[in-house]
Amino acid sequence: MWIDINEAVILLNTSRRTLDRQVAAKTIKSKKNGKQRLVWVKEDLAANPSPNQPNGGQDGSQTEELRKKIEQLNQDNSQLAASNCQLAAKLEKMIDDAVEASKRHDIIVMRLADQIEAQRLQLEESQQPKPLMAKLKSLFMTGS
Repeated sequence: MWIDINEAVILLNTSRRTLDRQVAAKTIKSKKNGKQRLVWVKEDLAANPSPNQPNGGQDGSQTEELRKKIEQLNQDNSQLAASNCQLAAKLEKMIDDAVEASKRHDIIVMRLADQIEAQRLQLEESQQPKPLMAKLKSLFMTGS
């Protein structure tokens, strides 16, 4: 039967461009009716729409099955979103803990560096020769 090319696009479940190419290659019969392009479609295709078209090949059970799958996917998505939030909270806590540990580490290193510097100064001072009077004075002053 002869039908409008736009109807044929829907009926054959193809693009307009593909149908135009088939017309140009003469793999599908076509004719012009005024300004309208008509293409020849077998009557059995017109009576049995493709399964990809709405209500064409899907019965109620397939539709219900797809609805159940969508519902299950939505539930899975919700669970994954909740899990993602929990993991994000754990990650944030771990980052905060790492920052605090780094601060404690820096404080310990600074204290140790100060102690090393103080001990170095004491060592330098003890290695310098002292006059006899200063040695005697330090002996008697610390004892009293």
